Amino acid sequence: MKTLSSKIISIILMNILISLSANAITDALKVRISDGTFTDEAVIRFLPNATNNFDGSYDAWKQFSTNPLAPGVFTNIDPQSHLSINALPSFSKETMVDLYINVATSGAFTIQSFEIGSFLPGISIKLEDKMTGMIYEFRKGSTCNVNLFANTIATANRFVLHFSPPTNVVFTNVTCYGMANGALTVIKSGNSDWDYQLKDNSGVVIQSGNNISETATINGLHVGTYFIETTSSFTSPDTNSFVIIQPNVIIADFEIDSAGVMITPFIPILFQNYSSGASSYTWDFGDGSVQSTQQSPIHEYSAAGIYTVTLIAATLNCDVSYSNIITVQPFVTTAVAPVSQEQNTVIVFQEEEMLIINSQTPVPSQMTISIFNTLGQNVYSYSQGSTMNVSQSVKLPATGAYFVNVYANDTIITKKVIYQSR
Repeated sequence: MKTLSSKIISIILMNILISLSANAITDALKVRISDGTFTDEAVIRFLPNATNNFDGSYDAWKQFSTNPLAPGVFTNIDPQSHLSINALPSFSKETMVDLYINVATSGAFTIQSFEIGSFLPGISIKLEDKMTGMIYEFRKGSTCNVNLFANTIATANRFVLHFSPPTNVVFTNVTCYGMANGALTVIKSGNSDWDYQLKDNSGVVIQSGNNISETATINGLHVGTYFIETTSSFTSPDTNSFVIIQPNVIIADFEIDSAGVMITPFIPILFQNYSSGASSYTWDFGDGSVQSTQQSPIHEYSAAGIYTVTLIAATLNCDVSYSNIITVQPFVTTAVAPVSQEQNTVIVFQEEEMLIINSQTPVPSQMTISIFNTLGQNVYSYSQGSTMNVSQSVKLPATGAYFVNVYANDTIITKKVIYQSR
């Protein structure tokens, strides 16, 4: 137990009271008790540098009135150490402070709160009467009327002050477009018995919980606006709103630009990337070659075949894939001949909805007509043996670019056309 002479106590008390009056302070509550004739006061204050013991720079011992009829209000360090000013460390969780009252005669008394240093919004202060079970709001001039019985300063405490920080709400947004993996964590530090209701923007209760100890976590939230309401015996009800959002949609898309020629082995092919919303790309060309991370890579196939090309467009948290099939044609031996009237001719044009293909050769031969889209897929084939003239009318499946290949007399002629569906 710490002891000081009355003179030293008076000097310290005077200095602290002057300091409280002269300087702007925060988180300081003055409690006043009155019977209508006599009053007494005590101060509870929270400071970063204070301790739970006696601090000479912040605390003051209790000086009781010499009038035995005057009530006394105070806090304790221990049963023999009474404080009129009690500075405690700043609180980050619910903190309880026992409040002692000494009256010489039984009767009706008023207990009132004054915030001489304002607490932050959202902080809850309540006064608990353990004898009656009543709990009073105790911020900003709150008043409660109680009946007290004559006692001494050694009597067990009847009242408890509860200081509680604001509810801490931490939420996590949806990681990928269209998912429902948003999350919410509600924290009431130091509070082991509280309830909550989670409501959507229409006020419908989505989830609730009771008798929560400090932390509640809610998973599986969709995109939207939410309200979390919490209630507790020793904290004021509060409501926090938050919005769960999602990132932009990722679209994976590509086209193949074969520069107007038939896709055959060792022909460089540009894979044109038309994706959006992504920050990285991974290409699998389907032939066992090393994957590419370029945005729009160029790739050559070493053998004829049908390959599935897959593009994965990704962000840090999610990815989307898109696949398409490319057909690589076998090698075709072509004759190199001077341009003359003896050369094969191919004319391609559109008439109404039909693509007209006329082909002539100077010498009768097997003539094969094939039409490919820009992905290398064969959309039309025709073959006729021992002929010099072929005319075909073809209706194609959709608007777009196509490659018309005509093979005759060991010569292949390719025409690129833009077809308009009507």
